[in-house]
Amino acid sequence: MRELRDSTIAVHAHEFYDEKYGVFIPPIFLTTIFEQRGETLLTDRGTELKYSREENPTVRCLERVLATLEHGADSLAFNSGMSAISATLIHLLKGNMKLLVPIEVYGSTLQLVQALESKLGVKNVISWPETQDIVQNIIEERPDVVFVESITNPT
Repeated sequence: MRELRDSTIAVHAHEFYDEKYGVFIPPIFLTTIFEQRGETLLTDRGTELKYSREENPTVRCLERVLATLEHGADSLAFNSGMSAISATLIHLLKGNMKLLVPIEVYGSTLQLVQALESKLGVKNVISWPETQDIVQNIIEERPDVVFVESITNPT
């Protein structure tokens, strides 16, 4: 049997069906708040469905498709790159940990890692983005977390 293409996997990954309306395509939920009817509306993550900023069924469909395409257990979708970077670094870093960051990261990323250094006590190791410099700093500094961006600030 041949492997399915990503486009086929994406179409079938969310497995959506609404019995009430008989539709297979998930609707786009534009609401900011969900009505609280007395019974608790739980998401597939087991959290209560209250506000779109916490959980939104449309975004959840996207997350399940991405997890399936990437062969992951789950995924998170964010409304901006900085939201994703912030959540990841705040989750991973604790006081006295070392974070290796290329010097050419975008300004907002640099501001974030500087704030984490002062607020969490994280030690930032700043490196040039060339592969040999990153590898050398990993060997010498032994950072707990290495952050790289696929595109860096122009220099």
